[in-house]
Amino acid sequence: MATYGSRDSGNFSYSHLKNCPYYTKIDSITGEITLKSTTVADPNIEGAYVPSGSESEDREIGTIDPKTGVFTATENSGTSADEGNFFSSPEGIKSVKESATIVANKSQQALGIDPSTASANTLELLWPNKAKGTNETGDSSNPAANTNMNVNEIANNIFSMFGIKKSNKPDWGDLVFPEALRTSSQDVIKFRQVEFKPRKFNVSSDNISGIEARAGMNSRLAKGSCTLPIPGGISDQNSVSWGQQTMTSAQAAAGALASKALEGDFKGIEGALKDNTDAIKKAVKAEVIQAATGTDSAQFLARTEGVVMNPNMELLFGGPELRSFGFTFKFSPRNAREGKMLIDIIRFFKMGMAPQKQSAGLYLKTPFTWMIQYLHEGKEHKYLNKFKECALQSFSVNYTPDGNYSTYRDGIMTAYELTMSFGELEPVFSTDYNDSQSVGF
Repeated sequence: MATYGSRDSGNFSYSHLKNCPYYTKIDSITGEITLKSTTVADPNIEGAYVPSGSESEDREIGTIDPKTGVFTATENSGTSADEGNFFSSPEGIKSVKESATIVANKSQQALGIDPSTASANTLELLWPNKAKGTNETGDSSNPAANTNMNVNEIANNIFSMFGIKKSNKPDWGDLVFPEALRTSSQDVIKFRQVEFKPRKFNVSSDNISGIEARAGMNSRLAKGSCTLPIPGGISDQNSVSWGQQTMTSAQAAAGALASKALEGDFKGIEGALKDNTDAIKKAVKAEVIQAATGTDSAQFLARTEGVVMNPNMELLFGGPELRSFGFTFKFSPRNAREGKMLIDIIRFFKMGMAPQKQSAGLYLKTPFTWMIQYLHEGKEHKYLNKFKECALQSFSVNYTPDGNYSTYRDGIMTAYELTMSFGELEPVFSTDYNDSQSVGF
């Protein structure tokens, strides 16, 4: 039986179902949708689930007949009561069908089928009553107004269920290279492209800095993602600014007097001047002469007293510094599908980092930004560094990394080398380290 989709494509989850990852497989002939989860029951905790080791162990939740729109639960598969109730409901059935729509459409395009044809095929396969212009089964959802199905509108509905907003611009979906990459069992790096959200000025009782915190991921416009193997040579470097600073005793005394003046303690100033030692008075005198004549105070003391002021040199903290990260990937597509996927990935990064014209070119909108994660078995890698929100500062493509021009029959290069340079938007603070079990930032 030929099917569209796999456990590594089109994963989705729900907070009210313990965030278990689900995926769909679609019969390419009948359109029957099989809903599965990459989890198994936790033997130690009743009602909990843990990641499964392979597809053969995945829980089969049930199937949906696209013609009748009816969900049939799979018996003895470990499906929870909450899962059975939700996926039997109109909302659950609609959600699964929408996810299957994206998977089937993208799977056909990966096989070289024209996008408009793939959309028409998907509509006929998964929404047969809509394709016929009828509503015989009572299915009131409307995935498309015509045979040129707008998959992005379907994607918007799914992302809304996760609390993530989507814009009306083209969605890249989930790009994966190479196609055999098993994202649930292999360590990977994932780049998510999101809408940039500027920080606003605001002063309140719990925020006296005057600048609001940057919006979190759940309120951002997700534009797509790209999952790649973790390259070699990865590293991170945290740094802060420390600088050599000096302050003579005269400058310190002047600072103390100025501080008292600002506090209105004029009697304190008078007392401090009277109680100063001759050495301090001599130093203050040198500073006054410098102000009057422009002669360096250190030179005046060296000439008249044969001494120089103690600079009280210290290394002082100057502020945080922003981190930057570089990645280099070399890819050799093995077939036409991988070649087209790689071209999409190159465009994904190039278009994402480019500024966007607004108001007939009067303004330029900030490019998209990026959320980067190392993943281990589908979860955040605890033993590699985390990233804050990043900007893609440079992206270069070497089309002849092997030193010679070589293409396949369709013109796609036999190898590409991608080099990316990212910079974090915000510095790292001690309060960002809230998990003692991981490397952190």
